[in-house]
Amino acid sequence: MNSLPMLDQEAFLRLQDLLQNQDIPPLLTGDQRRALTQWTDRGLVTFDDSELADRVELHDRVTLVSPVDPADWFQLEIVLPSEADIDQDRIPVTSAVSLAVLGRKTGERAEWETQAGTRAMTIASLQKNTVRS
Repeated sequence: MNSLPMLDQEAFLRLQDLLQNQDIPPLLTGDQRRALTQWTDRGLVTFDDSELADRVELHDRVTLVSPVDPADWFQLEIVLPSEADIDQDRIPVTSAVSLAVLGRKTGERAEWETQAGTRAMTIASLQKNTVRS
């Protein structure tokens, strides 16, 4: 069973800023706003860095692997919308896959909706960002 998603206070406040500052590009769509609001409503904040050691945070590099086919995997880095670059696998935090893994622990299963239906993958590994931005 998955734990509740958890972030440090600075990252949590960045997410709330995204929701409140709707005049700073790139603007969020209605669906992105709803998804991000749902995340912030259920996400937890911690002040203990040891609780975040195995959890996905902003700017971490994450490897996701299909639970049914280990050859089906991909990597991404979760970033703010203004930092997104699909060619570099820098995926905005407002995307469904980012919100599904953000704050989750290594080994947990993440599920998100795609145009083809529900996608489920396991957080196989995590490369922590050592430089906070």
